Amino acid sequence: MGSIGKQAEPTLAIAPWDQGASGPANQDGLVVEERGDVDLTTGQRINPNRIFGKRRMSIFMRMLRQGRITASHAAAAERLYSAWAGHPTRDPLGALGNRVDGGSCDDANVTRLDKQREFFTLKAMIPAKCWPVVEHVVIEDKPIRGMTGGSNPEIFAAYLARLAMGLDAVR
Repeated sequence: MGSIGKQAEPTLAIAPWDQGASGPANQDGLVVEERGDVDLTTGQRINPNRIFGKRRMSIFMRMLRQGRITASHAAAAERLYSAWAGHPTRDPLGALGNRVDGGSCDDANVTRLDKQREFFTLKAMIPAKCWPVVEHVVIEDKPIRGMTGGSNPEIFAAYLARLAMGLDAVR
């Protein structure tokens, strides 16, 4: 039998590669915003203590803030993403009144299938040439500049036009 060599003592030191919640992966998509109440008479934010907070914002909502897409485009993107992610868009308590006796179908599977059907219906509305940029921005939540040639202004404009055309098709 071989002997076990001397082992290092356990340590509580933080690993040099572990950046925790302040690492760049966790900061991606965060937007720093001022917190406080809104004055109803002036419409200005009142924040005497200069408190700021962070919240995650999707790429298409940042594009809406920048004026690159319209509110109807953002609503279509939200609807498409919601269907892809399986978030309920209808009243989740609305099905409680509909009671069907018998059958082995549970509400979770029905909801999942409804969302899949909705996603594929919405995806079928989007032209094939627009789908890659719509998928990149809306589904994968990545900026247009991350696409092939996206840093070129002419190609960026073409991608933005295709994104708008694809989101216009979602009704």
